[in-house]
Amino acid sequence: MTVSQDVLVQFDPNNVMVGIAGYYVAPEGTQHVIVGFRDGTLTEVYWRSGQGVHQDTLARFSNGVVGVGAYYDTNEGSQHAVIGTRDGQLIEL
Repeated sequence: MTVSQDVLVQFDPNNVMVGIAGYYVAPEGTQHVIVGFRDGTLTEVYWRSGQGVHQDTLARFSNGVVGVGAYYDTNEGSQHAVIGTRDGQLIEL
């Protein structure tokens, strides 16, 4: 078995990633990764096999990100990110 490695995105190395979560959206055939950064930025990276990689800034948290969770709800057809912040809040997007 061969495992391949691809660099999806090169982020600024001075802004440390503090949380990463990923999921697959079967109806779209897309893969998603939610990345939280030390400066409070929350970014989504997404792609479909054989197509380009895209990214969007989802939110900015002035109180900083300390943890990230994410999932796709097949019953609702919706994507969710759950963020823990430095001041103890748990936020769903």
